[in-house]
Amino acid sequence: LVARLRHGEVDFLVGALREGLDAKDLKQTHLFFDHLSIVMRSGHPARKINRLSRRVLLDYGWIVPRAGSPLRRHFDDLFAGGPAPASIIECNSVSASRVILTNSDRLMLLSDAQIEFEKAAGVLATRPHPHGPIARSIGLTVRSNWRPTEIQAALMKHMSRAGAAERSGL
Repeated sequence: LVARLRHGEVDFLVGALREGLDAKDLKQTHLFFDHLSIVMRSGHPARKINRLSRRVLLDYGWIVPRAGSPLRRHFDDLFAGGPAPASIIECNSVSASRVILTNSDRLMLLSDAQIEFEKAAGVLATRPHPHGPIARSIGLTVRSNWRPTEIQAALMKHMSRAGAAERSGL
């Protein structure tokens, strides 16, 4: 999507900000932090384990986003300094990932907000990240020289207010 943004096919992106993005042609604005958890189906055997150690996490297959994405960096950090899970499925579709999670014993690193309805329905469950609270920055990315229309500017203002409310806990 960043390439499409740069070429003007997309006006703006809302999502995980890329750390260390050294691009003078793009501007990123933080909106809020999104906390990550280990996601699994409700009846998953790991749900009953007190502490999800690295060894336990290696026992299961994983669903991961493509290399280079912000969420993939968090997955790679989870297993840094040791072996990675032997069985991974690369999938960038949250919808497809939900289906795979629901119908298997695979795990995924994801935000609770992205599976809010599945958790409420009792289909998916989460466990805390084993390294403690881990969050990614969610925000807005635009071309540095982009000039929004009046309606786009109003939307950006609304998103900034919503992000500020989220940050302040309102």
